[in-house]
Order: sequence, then C-alpha cells, then structure tokens
Amino acid sequence: MNHNVPEIEITRSENHHLSEVKVIMPIWTRKGDDAKLYASLPLLGIETYGDTEEDLDIAINEAVKCFCIASEQHGLGLESELQFIGWKPAGQSKDHALLTIDMDMPLFEGIINTGEPTAMTVEVSDNEIAYA
Repeated sequence: MNHNVPEIEITRSENHHLSEVKVIMPIWTRKGDDAKLYASLPLLGIETYGDTEEDLDIAINEAVKCFCIASEQHGLGLESELQFIGWKPAGQSKDHALLTIDMDMPLFEGIINTGEPTAMTVEVSDNEIAYA
C-alpha cells in the first residue's frame, strides 16, 4: 500500500466473506468545547469522538468497522458502496480488492494536506456480519 495516496485494501475469505480491511487515509481531529476529541474521516463520510486519545483510536476503528458491516449487510457490498462515494478500483484478484480515491476530486489537496495520515487494519468476523 502506498502511504501517500488514500487506499483501501479489502480481503475476503474463500467463501467471499469480508475478513480484513486495510485503510490508509487522512483523518482530521480536533478538541471540542466539551473537552471531547472529535475525528472526521471525510473520504468515508464518517465522524466519531472519544474522551481520550485511546478512546478516539478505538472509536475510529469501530466506526470504520461499522461502515464495512453496514455496507455488507444493507448495501451492495463494501466495494460497491465505496465506489458509490467516489473510490476507484485500482486492482482486484479473487479474494483481494484495492481501491483508491480520485486524486483529481475537488478539494482533494485540502483534505490530504490538512488531515493526519492514518493507517489501520480492521478485522471482521463472520459472526459480526449476518450473511444470507
């Protein structure tokens, strides 16, 4: 994965169930008037918060995981939902997909330059997603 360009790598098990998602993207954080720490993941349209840095890290991971689960359960699958919000396929094999964001997207440079680059891995088990 290239750490200069936002990327999402999706890994699926043999039965095509989502198993792992690796994410590299900018995240904006700020301290609110209520002393909570807020994070925005603009390339996923997600916002979350925590009381401490550790809480915020957990909240970010859980928010991405919830996005993945909701995309699988209630959408057309994670890859399709990401493409719907502007992510582009950059490579695919039987059980892996790589998506990047369109670098020519309006305001892209502002998002990249002001957000803190963040890399994370989210693991998803079959128990967390009700496959039909």
